[in-house]
Amino acid sequence: MKRVFSVLLLIAMIVLLTSCTENQIGDTASRAFENLDVSAEVKDFFMYMAKGDYQEAVDLYYEKIQGNSTKEDEATGACEAYFEQINNEYLNGIITKDIAEKEVAKVTYVEKEIGIFLDDKYAHFNEISVSKEDFAEGKALFEAKRYFDSIERLNRVLQNDSNYEEAQNMILISTKNQKEKSIKESEEKILKSDYAGAVTLLKQVLNIIPQDEDVLKLISEYEAEFCQREIQIAADVCKKPTTDWETALKIIKSAQQVFPENNSLLEAEKLYASYSPVSLFDLQLFNRSNNFEISSATDNVGNVYEKCMAHKHTGSTNNYWDGSDETRPMNAIYLLESKYNKLAFTVAVEGGSEEQKCYMTVKIYGDNRLLYSAGNLKSSTMPIKGEVDVTGIKQLKVSIVYDGPTGNTRYIHSGTVRDAIFANATVQKTK
Repeated sequence: MKRVFSVLLLIAMIVLLTSCTENQIGDTASRAFENLDVSAEVKDFFMYMAKGDYQEAVDLYYEKIQGNSTKEDEATGACEAYFEQINNEYLNGIITKDIAEKEVAKVTYVEKEIGIFLDDKYAHFNEISVSKEDFAEGKALFEAKRYFDSIERLNRVLQNDSNYEEAQNMILISTKNQKEKSIKESEEKILKSDYAGAVTLLKQVLNIIPQDEDVLKLISEYEAEFCQREIQIAADVCKKPTTDWETALKIIKSAQQVFPENNSLLEAEKLYASYSPVSLFDLQLFNRSNNFEISSATDNVGNVYEKCMAHKHTGSTNNYWDGSDETRPMNAIYLLESKYNKLAFTVAVEGGSEEQKCYMTVKIYGDNRLLYSAGNLKSSTMPIKGEVDVTGIKQLKVSIVYDGPTGNTRYIHSGTVRDAIFANATVQKTK
């Protein structure tokens, strides 16, 4: 007996739910119908459509409406009114998404059959659907205390959505809670010296509360504290006797990943970058000899120099060392402007056969004072790495001088000599 009663109760509930759904559908159609001022034929057309009697609605349209422009306009208006009623009731929470979709399906079938286009109504319906989905997802995220994600979704809820007011309230609560949470977490990161993580958290808060004074103040405090610390670490690295400017520059550049526009860091970067070696050949050339050029060369042990000074020999088969361009010094004068302390370079001998000789001397002058000289270079001379103190030097002159046999009674075939090479030349600030 109890089992029979349970079955009857279940059947009654199903009937009741079905009845409610049909009434809801009928109510939506009837509310749209109330405002229609149309002919009897169009009213019948509308009622067939609202009940889901699609074929009857289409047949009636072609038999009694098509061809009469007034009635055609009325039928179009009736479909639009019905669709608009569905959208409004869905938007205001009067009907559910499932019911709204069923009602739209009725209009869609008839629309296609009689050639009416309601694209703007469909677009609005889709907007409403997205708004409802965003609200539902945003609310779930809010309840899960995922405030950033919740705010993002809730901000998409349409202003005329029935859920808009509740969405706005949740946004306010989420914003307050997220701010408090992020500030607390940032303070915990600062205790672990994780300034980058702390600032990242706070900047995320600014995305939802632009120009928040509390957050901006904290970021400013963290920035000052962090930058002062990193600059001091870099300065300690550069204390004598190590003067490790490369490590100091890496420290500053790493700090700039956190605060790229901090003026103190920019100044520190400029300072330590000034210690980087600079190619001498990239500096301003004050003067040069006619035979000067920057070229590439290979020395007697196979080293290749892409940018170097090398005294080139060209001309006739027999070169008389009588003051022609080939025997004149190759000179270049660079402006140092007292900016540098050290000149580093390599002096080498051009590769060639064992019979070839080298008659070159490399000389370096600072403000007309001889600073360095590498003479008596032989075909077997290994590359020489040199350094010269150029502190206070304004003009640096590099000269490759021929010091072999001269005179018109002594000559050497042009292919029997090796050139001297001046390469890897850099100037650097060290103090």
